[in-house]
Amino acid sequence: MDVDDAIVLFLGVWTVLSIFFAKSFDLFITLLLISVLIVLEVAGPFIRPEAKQVLKMMAYFMLAIFLIVVIRKAMEVLS
Repeated sequence: MDVDDAIVLFLGVWTVLSIFFAKSFDLFITLLLISVLIVLEVAGPFIRPEAKQVLKMMAYFMLAIFLIVVIRKAMEVLS
């Protein structure tokens, strides 16, 4: 099993578990963002540059969604 295969397997299993245990979309996105960031830190030196670039783009996309969620929650608290 290649490192890239192990990453895909881990992220797939984590996504399925997150779907079952997350009560809201906000929590689901947060859990996915955390998993991608963990994979980038732990497996970063061992993965191919192309796969690392895809993971970084996923992290940026989920970070943008997370920022929207945080702003929405802050507006909810302030109003």
